[in-house]
Parts: sequence; structure tokens; C-alpha cells
Amino acid sequence: KQWYQRRVRVLNFPLPEDVTDEVPVVYKLLTERNEELQNIDFDIVAFKRNHFTKALCTIGLRLPAKEKRVLLNRGVVYVSNTVCRVVDRVHVIQCYNWQGFHYTQNASTKKAVCKHCALEHSSKDCKEGGKEGFFQTCVNCRRMSGLKDEVLKHSINDYH
Repeated sequence: KQWYQRRVRVLNFPLPEDVTDEVPVVYKLLTERNEELQNIDFDIVAFKRNHFTKALCTIGLRLPAKEKRVLLNRGVVYVSNTVCRVVDRVHVIQCYNWQGFHYTQNASTKKAVCKHCALEHSSKDCKEGGKEGFFQTCVNCRRMSGLKDEVLKHSINDYH
């Protein structure tokens, strides 16, 4: 299994609440007004209804790189009389026990490392994390650089 999945997300996709078999309906609605999707093979890999407005949902699409770039550059798809935003989605698996990639917390056998201060204790037990003036330290940057005493002043959750 790959440790990441790249797919396109379509936001605020209109779909009536009474539709139970979503896949054929979603295919039909997507291909009606979007020429790029009419002649290609794409998969619907995720489907989630909005909590507040059940008639709207977010769908995930897996499609060839060329068509994916076209949709992302255009930024929208047309569904009936609605314009839906298209965004890129990258899902990365990360262990919340030792903060490494490719593992989940349940599969991890390594010692806990704090995501706030990068020391060997659980993140929920960190005494430094909430203090004023405290700079978070990125565990993975510290690990990769080999700088044990340096404070790498950004969070593990920041964009690198």
C-alpha cells in the first residue's frame, strides 16, 4: 500500500438527499457539462455529505495526471447549474506517537516523541507546549538535520 494518495476534491457538489446509489448519479452529473471528463476513465474514491446541508457533498476523484492538471488549473467543474470548486488533496499517513511518516499510531513500536518540543514524551504530557513565548520544534526537521540542541522554530504541522 502506498503511504500517500493524490486525488482531486470537488467541493459543494449538489446531490439530492434522496439519492442512495451515489456513484452513477455523480458520474452522470460530472460528465454532462465537463468535456474533460467525458472521454476519460476516472474513479470516485471518496464521498462525504455536508453535516449541515445534506444536499451538498464533497467528492474525491482519481484521474489521469493530464486531466487532473486541467481541472486544477481551471479550478471549477460545472454540475447542473452549480459551479463547484476543485482543489488538490494529498493525504499523508503520519504516526501521532513518534511523529514519523508511513506509520499509524497503532502500528508504531517506537518511543513516543512530542510534536511540540521534540523530546521523548507523549504530546499530551508536554509541559512546555502551552507556555507563552514557547517556540514549537519540528521533530522531523530536527531528526533529518541531526541538530539535537537547535530549536527549529516551526511546528510539525507547518508547511515545509
